[in-house]
Amino acid sequence: MATKDLKDSVLIEKFNIVSKAECFFVQRIKELLFYKTFNSYQYKLHNSKSLLYEIREVIPLVLRGDLNPSNLSTLINELKDSIKNDPVYNAHFSKIKQDIFEFNKKHFSEGKNENILHLKYRVDFVIDRLEEEGYTNFIINDLKKAINENNYDIISKLTTQLVSEFLNNGVRTRSITAKFHEIFDKNDLSFERRYDLFSDFLLKKEYRITSKGKLFIEISNYNKSQWNFTENIYNNKDILQLVGGSKNANVKKGIYLERDFEVFKDNIYLSISDEMEKIERETSLHAFNRDTVRLNKENIIFLLEEPSSKRYKLISVNNFYTSNGNKERSFLHKEYSTILEELEDLGRNHQNDRDRIFSSLRNYSIGSRPNSQETTLLMLWSSLESLLKLGHYNNNIEHIIKIVPKLLSNNYKNNLVKNFVEELERLSIKTLECDGNSLEIEDDIGEILKDKEMKKLLKVKLEDYSLLYHRVEELSKVVNDISYSISLVKKHRERIEWHIYRIYRLRNNLIHSAKTNQQIDHLNGHLDFYVRETLSYIINEIDTVKRIGLGGTFENIENKFDYEIMQNKK
Repeated sequence: MATKDLKDSVLIEKFNIVSKAECFFVQRIKELLFYKTFNSYQYKLHNSKSLLYEIREVIPLVLRGDLNPSNLSTLINELKDSIKNDPVYNAHFSKIKQDIFEFNKKHFSEGKNENILHLKYRVDFVIDRLEEEGYTNFIINDLKKAINENNYDIISKLTTQLVSEFLNNGVRTRSITAKFHEIFDKNDLSFERRYDLFSDFLLKKEYRITSKGKLFIEISNYNKSQWNFTENIYNNKDILQLVGGSKNANVKKGIYLERDFEVFKDNIYLSISDEMEKIERETSLHAFNRDTVRLNKENIIFLLEEPSSKRYKLISVNNFYTSNGNKERSFLHKEYSTILEELEDLGRNHQNDRDRIFSSLRNYSIGSRPNSQETTLLMLWSSLESLLKLGHYNNNIEHIIKIVPKLLSNNYKNNLVKNFVEELERLSIKTLECDGNSLEIEDDIGEILKDKEMKKLLKVKLEDYSLLYHRVEELSKVVNDISYSISLVKKHRERIEWHIYRIYRLRNNLIHSAKTNQQIDHLNGHLDFYVRETLSYIINEIDTVKRIGLGGTFENIENKFDYEIMQNKK
């Protein structure tokens, strides 16, 4: 997300950045990691290497019959799409790329275990080759070369791959952001030196360096006589004493459970999540024995030991879990009282539809509470399923796959342009002077992107923000090239489908095997977005639901997408 603090001139003056390409890299990595960034420009959970690992994890589930073989086809298609946009494969792994593009034809056929096993062996071979030849090193070195050569398209693609590589090594987005700030704020070092330090953080696994830490989580319903953790119970005053009674420490009054543990000092969010999982295991046993202890996950305090003084430093208070920009957006266009009246009115002729909406809202509300990540995922999924599963498709997942991606793609082209306008506004670029006329960016952006002269004038205004300067041509293509915009929208829908299948696989693992994975908090953020977008559309279109019911409304969503694609092809 664009900010005035990231203008080229500011980066060059304050942070010893030299070239426009270096500015572009800094702006792009900040955009990828910021939780309020428009979803298409945010980090990607997977890259072309990590998708191979995911395929390897799914193969045994298919062989056991836990998953349909179509899950492998879906993943392979996602892998191929990722490779098409991965400069590393094109430059260094052309033979492997060719091999992967033969997967479906040579090594995989639905339902035949011998072919699935053949696929497994091929995937194992490719992973070994990528690791042995240094896929990660190629990303880092090729990105450095692209910055030196001012190759902006490659910089953007490889920066995206680099962040995904961090994530798939277990480094959380906040930890990547913190380390990037720590290194790149050192303006006495050259850009190249800072880039090498940041790369070493990944290559040398410096994110796994440990220190001693203390975790405190507020608890309620605590019964001292029944609990065997008495020595680990602190109050807020006890915690303040540990940090020297700092007046700036915002420690809420209450009772806290304390845990001493080894922490990755530059990846504390992963360490805290792991420790919280252990605490939840213990408290769940107490709850089973009718001694429920409630954990307030909105009030977590973390202290990190300073080795030199052996004292503790208060690192942060609260908000340890991945921030969700969706929560800060207002989706509803009417007052609550009006919405409730309209939903009750819907029940007069469509009682089942009204009950579905309220059930979906209730499940979303439960999932939004600071429970476990697993509970959140299951309840958010239930919220979608209870709303969309009307019986007009063969299975539960198909109801979601057929509707949600099309709903989120119907206005995708307009949303890209709208986001670009909002970025310009953040930089106080609201008007464009052309031939004596003053054009309002918000109202006239379509005309501006279609006209060569006006587009040049807009790029002049963006010369001090390299990332958006180079995005002008991309947005111009979206507006002017119909075939390109159609392919963009269709690809957006397909990527959402892939992601929903990924969430569905995790949901099945949780239900059938009680297994989770390290990306569950990221997946919950995506699922939360899907639920809120779907529910808000239904509530804001309640008049349509009154007229034709939920089934007809969902059919309209699908028909609108198909019609727009068909019309634009003409």
